[in-house]
Amino acid sequence: MKYTRIAFKNIGPIEAGEIEHKKVSVLFGNNNSGKSIASSLIHGICQLDTAALRNLARSDMFKDERINGDQQSADRYIYGQKILWSAGIPQDRIATFNKRSCTLEIHSPRKTALSINFKRPRLSVGRSKTLARFGRTLNEQSDVSIYVPAGRTGVMQYYISISRAKNTLLRYTLDAFLETVGGSDKRSKKDAQLTNIPEHPERMYDLIIREGSLNQDVKDIFSTLFPGSIKMDTSNTIPKIVYVDPSGFETEIEHAGSGIASSLPIVMSLQYVDDGGTLVIEEPEAHLEPARQMRLIEDLVAAADNRKIDLVFSTQSDYVVKKLLAMTVSKKIERQDLGFYYFKRMPNAFTRITKFVADKDGEIPQAMFDDALDSLVEEFSS
Repeated sequence: MKYTRIAFKNIGPIEAGEIEHKKVSVLFGNNNSGKSIASSLIHGICQLDTAALRNLARSDMFKDERINGDQQSADRYIYGQKILWSAGIPQDRIATFNKRSCTLEIHSPRKTALSINFKRPRLSVGRSKTLARFGRTLNEQSDVSIYVPAGRTGVMQYYISISRAKNTLLRYTLDAFLETVGGSDKRSKKDAQLTNIPEHPERMYDLIIREGSLNQDVKDIFSTLFPGSIKMDTSNTIPKIVYVDPSGFETEIEHAGSGIASSLPIVMSLQYVDDGGTLVIEEPEAHLEPARQMRLIEDLVAAADNRKIDLVFSTQSDYVVKKLLAMTVSKKIERQDLGFYYFKRMPNAFTRITKFVADKDGEIPQAMFDDALDSLVEEFSS
């Protein structure tokens, strides 16, 4: 679903704020201020197919369930579940503490605003059996949006999935086994457990299985960042991604350096996301020195521009922010296509989101991460 504007109210640590659609959106600010939850929800919103989900709500899936509320409320309920499912956010962790109203208001080009209330839904569905039954349907993803979690910790989910062979065939086999010997109660319990697992690792691995190779654009961008090369090894049952260093030594990607291991899924995501889609990346700077951070950003912006892909960055890097600002001065990004969203969380308070647009000199009226530099200057001066 293409959005023009998303309004947040009491979502996690975010008390209020709006994010508008831009070709490149940058979410930056304090730790634990809500950047990750906002970027995850943007990914979930981009995955919404309201027409398909509306048909699901009106199908026989609900015929045995008690539903209170009108059909519009049922539609909104399923939209909200789909967003949370794609974002990997449990239902009980979405609401800001002790706040009554917890809502997303989604504005799109062709439709009136879609308002979803997570804290007090206007719909009640009998137990969780219904969600368990259509959970698999909810999890059928298109590649209109790809989400890449932050750093080596997040990216290791991909590689752990590979090493444990959590692939499509294995999951289908497990489903067939549960269908045969487990009975509906056990199957529902297993599905309920799976609803708490973010779909990002399984999705990326399914995409690797489907493609079976890395395209040339991915290899070219990777080679601008690191010496050596990468390749896909499909000689075994479980596909492996291998890094080949300049001497010819081969290393499975999960055992390579942190910069290589965390950057590769970011570059690979360009291969999988649809033209005109959205790529949401948390902390693209993770484990990279400043020069490589800026190189990666420039490569991503250029590749996305060629395929009309929207980029959403969540970052804590001054170099990433300054690089994007510099690109507006060099006209590699038009100023109106770049949006900065500052997440400021005060002590003992919640977060408010402030929007900034670069001026003609590539500046925004926000100190960003200058506090750290100021403290160093003060220390040297003393």
